[in-house]
Amino acid sequence: MATIEAIKEKILGDIRQEQEAKFAEDKQRVANETTKKQQAIAEDLESKKRHIERKYQQRIQTQVQQFTAQQRHKELQQQDRLMQEVFKSAVQELNHLPAEELFTFVEQALEQVGSKVATELKFGEQTDHILTEEQLQTLKDKYPNVSVSTERVPRVGGFILSQEAVDYNYTYQALLQEKADQLSAHFLAMANKASGEGE
Repeated sequence: MATIEAIKEKILGDIRQEQEAKFAEDKQRVANETTKKQQAIAEDLESKKRHIERKYQQRIQTQVQQFTAQQRHKELQQQDRLMQEVFKSAVQELNHLPAEELFTFVEQALEQVGSKVATELKFGEQTDHILTEEQLQTLKDKYPNVSVSTERVPRVGGFILSQEAVDYNYTYQALLQEKADQLSAHFLAMANKASGEGE
């Protein structure tokens, strides 16, 4: 009888051990699967976080670039308006040059281009009235190859020297426009440099 009880206890003990071992195995498997799922969720969240951060950075960078471009455009517009005001003011001042200064300017231009060949001097209508007859005669006496045209360059000040089908444009608008173009290029280069440093 004792032997039967011992066998029964052994069988029950073996069953309990098997169940406990299986339970421990299942518990470990569930724990492993849970850990894997948690890691996958964490990795997915980290990936989404990085994606959102990249999108945010791109958006910020785009906004900064747009703002920089807008500021640059405004600055260039302001510079252009300023250049136009300066240009207009300078033309008005030059159109009212004293006769002596205009006379000297014409002499310097003739010396620059040379007056050994036939040269026609044509004044702009804005400066037609400045030189006196005496000054015009002095130019003719000093530069015998120079003839003063009775025609006038419309709507401008200064003058044009013509030699052998070549025109040397000394009108104030042309001279100032050349300077304005140089200054505009300078301002544009400065704006580009500033924009590059701000990025």
